[in-house]
Amino acid sequence: MRKINRKKLEAKWCTFPQDEQIQFLLKPFSLFHLTKLPSDSTEFTSEMFWSLFNEVVVDWKGIEDEDGDIKCDEDNKKIIFDYAQDLVIFVINSSAELHGEVVTEKEAKN
Repeated sequence: MRKINRKKLEAKWCTFPQDEQIQFLLKPFSLFHLTKLPSDSTEFTSEMFWSLFNEVVVDWKGIEDEDGDIKCDEDNKKIIFDYAQDLVIFVINSSAELHGEVVTEKEAKN
């Protein structure tokens, strides 16, 4: 039996461990993205990672440029994606953890 926790589908704030001022509001990534990703990591393309990153990042806090806070939009997401690999890895891993919380197997009653 499977149990779907609809509340876990909502975006959740995740704190970047190397700088607690940086937070991302993340959605769990969908099965659609999981099935598109190959099992062999050598087959991953930047387009696959970008699609996933762009989908799951809803908002952020603590990301600035020389003029102050920068808005979470597709153009700025692309800059983060292209130049801040540590943040991208954190986002992908955190979103994967959130995905794992959505659907769980329920023990069968004997």
